Amino acid sequence: GAARRVKPESELEKGAATIKEAKIVIRDLLRRLDPTQGALEAKEKRYKPSDVDHDGLDQKLIICSACRGGDTPEGNDIIMCDFAGCRRCFHQKCHFPPISDYDVSGVEDDDWVCAHCSAYVE
Repeated sequence: GAARRVKPESELEKGAATIKEAKIVIRDLLRRLDPTQGALEAKEKRYKPSDVDHDGLDQKLIICSACRGGDTPEGNDIIMCDFAGCRRCFHQKCHFPPISDYDVSGVEDDDWVCAHCSAYVE
């Protein structure tokens, strides 16, 4: 039989269209994770890489990215996202969706990733 000839231009156009559709889907999913539609990211607090030294991050610099508070009342600890470059910290109740006590109990042993970063991990 005759070999089918692939036309690189048409294959590249199909690939570009598929990538564009995937980007739209990903953007929509990220918007669903952030009900503030990006307003939170513009206002949120993150610690700077220079804030971390050989002893870790100073307790006074651990501030919730959402509410900017540093207090940790019982049942509302501040959890740090372990995704590379994220540098966000959230109170259990400020994070969307809220972080359960069950999720917090294993944080010492396991990495925890915020909802925004989990979209990149999973």
